[in-house]
Amino acid sequence: MLREYDTLKRYRLFAGYTQKSFAAKLDMKLGTYQSKEQGRIGFSDFEKMKVKKLFLNIFQI
Repeated sequence: MLREYDTLKRYRLFAGYTQKSFAAKLDMKLGTYQSKEQGRIGFSDFEKMKVKKLFLNIFQI
């Protein structure tokens, strides 16, 4: 079964972003983004909305 952070990683890779470039798009430090992507700490609701908007723009859904 896929965990939430596995799905985020798959979308990020499919969109062609590295962790570093995706963290920059979200205005957060690389280490913080890595911890969030790996599920060690959670995303705030605001950060979730930023991720959603970014993917909507990338995939033009």
